[in-house]
Amino acid sequence: MKKTIAIAATAALAAGGVGAVAATKTKDATSRCVVNGAETVTANNDLRVYALDKGFKDDSSATGLYACRYSTGKRVSLGTAYVSNDDEGGSGPIRYIRDISLSEDLNDGSAPAVAFVDTNCVKNPCKSEVVVKSMVTGKTTRRFKAGSPFDYLELSFPTDQDGLAIAWLETSAGGTCEQGCRVHLIKESGDKVLDEGTDIDADTFGALANDHPGVIHSLGTNEFVWKRGATVKIASFND
Repeated sequence: MKKTIAIAATAALAAGGVGAVAATKTKDATSRCVVNGAETVTANNDLRVYALDKGFKDDSSATGLYACRYSTGKRVSLGTAYVSNDDEGGSGPIRYIRDISLSEDLNDGSAPAVAFVDTNCVKNPCKSEVVVKSMVTGKTTRRFKAGSPFDYLELSFPTDQDGLAIAWLETSAGGTCEQGCRVHLIKESGDKVLDEGTDIDADTFGALANDHPGVIHSLGTNEFVWKRGATVKIASFND
């Protein structure tokens, strides 16, 4: 049940579960998001996030991250990630875009969105933020301070409201819970802290597949889990 952090120089990000494009999508639909030289970072039934090498800037390699919506071909820039080429840190820019999470198009007017944890050290001091972007307008709809660069996110459209809900595991510095972690559910009505403590497992957080109980999955879900001590807890996006 672990969401694995994978840091790669090619993307400088952690994909919240790389998924294959569903077979229910036609070749014509998904071809709108095909880009020569791009590497898929994560995808679901409606969106693809891909990385493009942008060469070098100062002492860092630059990678552009983009989200694309199959039905419209709409492309949204998530930002440019930078990884230092100097083992000792160097003076080049550093920026990580991690835990990219996607929602789906429900065909009811609820447009899909993409969320990620943006750690930007291009300018001092470094800032870690949770960012949510609309795949209709391309604009940022939510932005708030992250606990660390290793926070976890899940997106869903709950049935008890219009609009998006965000399940968020806010971690301590370094991505641990040594100074305490908090489990948030952020909805149109506000931010609700569901749990907090130093005994929360920072490596266990994710959405449940409603059609495959017990399996952490990021598509078609309305529930998410986390672990505190030896107990796995579950909450609904409708809570």
